[in-house]
Amino acid sequence: MAPDRRPPPGSGADQAALVKTYVAWPRVREGEALAYARRVLVNHRTDVWRATRREVSTDDPPELPGRRPSSGRQRDAEGTSDDRDQVVRLLRTLPQQQRTVVVLRYYTDLSEQATAEALGISVGAVKSAGSRGLAALRAALSTAQRAEAVAEQESATQPDGPRPDRTRTDAGRSAR
Repeated sequence: MAPDRRPPPGSGADQAALVKTYVAWPRVREGEALAYARRVLVNHRTDVWRATRREVSTDDPPELPGRRPSSGRQRDAEGTSDDRDQVVRLLRTLPQQQRTVVVLRYYTDLSEQATAEALGISVGAVKSAGSRGLAALRAALSTAQRAEAVAEQESATQPDGPRPDRTRTDAGRSAR
């Protein structure tokens, strides 16, 4: 490995490569140990790079779409409960197969193959039902968010109390 490409000391990549090589030693061909260890090191560094390349370190976690920023750093229990209730209500609007596929794929984190086997349907049917179910959920969620925004806007524009049609004088009598 070229000196400028070597992982920094203390990164653990060298140690991980040695451990993986030791574990796989019976599979290493005669005279190929150095090449095997080098390939293990490159593969390990590639895995680490892939795992960390999408990570972005920030002081504050990103806000969730459709949520107002809260004053505290922790999500309140009421907001979490409201979100859960909304998800359950939206899931109930889906047809049975779409709902089942969405729950198995995205709630229980099953693969497409495992979901297909659990439901006794083809992988293509899982993909189709999942895609249509998610599209329906997105549409229903955006409709619900628009309705909520309109309701908030209307409540903000209405006055606090009933409008008086007459003004009162200091003596408590109506003035016209």
